Amino acid sequence: MTRYKILSHHQRGSVLIIGLFTLALLSLLGAVATTTSRTDISVVGNLKVIQESFYNAEVALAEAEIYLDSLEDKSVLDEETPPGYYPQEEQPAWHALNWDETDSMVVSLDSEAHVELFERMAALPRFVIEERAFFRDSLVQGKPPTGKYHFNVTGLGVGSSPKTISVLGSIMSRRYN
Repeated sequence: MTRYKILSHHQRGSVLIIGLFTLALLSLLGAVATTTSRTDISVVGNLKVIQESFYNAEVALAEAEIYLDSLEDKSVLDEETPPGYYPQEEQPAWHALNWDETDSMVVSLDSEAHVELFERMAALPRFVIEERAFFRDSLVQGKPPTGKYHFNVTGLGVGSSPKTISVLGSIMSRRYN
């Protein structure tokens, strides 16, 4: 019996050391998990804002294409010259483009869904239309000439943060009578 008392007497402090070591290890794991969670939340938030700006730029492209399709004749563009439309001879200086009412068109807020969606964004999506080329259908000279017009369409979307901007471009071909 004395022998067991001696062994247990020598091991009394080891439980305290093992307990403190386990507590320190669990505290370290908790701190790492918290830091990782915060980083993940930040990354997901940034990704959300980037996707918002990308989708808004896509909305701007679609709106520009709808606008071009809605025109009966290209002469409307030449006569009215809406802001954001640039004829072939007057291409914009991209470094000087402000994306405001003077040099781009804004997406129309034609439904409550648009208003609700865009009021969370830092700015409304905008687009620019550039006339690139006209390709005649034939060599026969007629009035007016028949053929296809090619346009560069550029859309700008901003997410819920004004620092997140996406710019997308497409080429659209349209035949006017």
